[in-house]
Amino acid sequence: MDLKQRIMQEPATEAMDRRPIATRNRKWAQAATVWLASRNVSPNAISIAGMCACIVAGIALAATSITDNRTLWIIAALGAQLRLTANMLDGMVALASGHASKIGKLYNELPDRVSDAAVFIGAGFAWGENIPLGAETNVPVVPCGLAGAFEALPPDRKLPRPVAIKLVIGHPLEFASTANDRAGWSQIAASVESCVRALVAQPRTA
Repeated sequence: MDLKQRIMQEPATEAMDRRPIATRNRKWAQAATVWLASRNVSPNAISIAGMCACIVAGIALAATSITDNRTLWIIAALGAQLRLTANMLDGMVALASGHASKIGKLYNELPDRVSDAAVFIGAGFAWGENIPLGAETNVPVVPCGLAGAFEALPPDRKLPRPVAIKLVIGHPLEFASTANDRAGWSQIAASVESCVRALVAQPRTA
């Protein structure tokens, strides 16, 4: 059985353990998998390459806070997309080549966490240090809370209880008249926190 047939006849148990991604069935994805597997490219190396691409994306995002260059935004978008592609191909190559390793799960999870951090940190720098948080704008802030989350997993328990948890969404809040400074941000944070606490304290209805 050649590599392409292995990809097409992926074991059902393996498929159940993986998220359904329609792109896996695309011809270019299968062709890329065959090309990589036939050259003995390690799935772990693909994971690391995707992480590096996302780190570059994060650096490009952060650099936009220094100079507003469109090229940096393009690099950031390409880096993020390359990370997603690598995140898909590493598993496909592991199954097609039969090179799944004992530490494969580590290489599958750790690069994802590093990539997420790189993007969020870069996005924070791209936004800038003067974050309005809704102050002096007409952008609404929608408070949301998870009613029942505390009852499901209080601080003194290690395992959650079988308690129903409900997402409660409050009315939008506007802070157009609130000053866009640290005092205003504190006021917004306190107001939103108060609303969330009130939402999760409401009696739940079926």
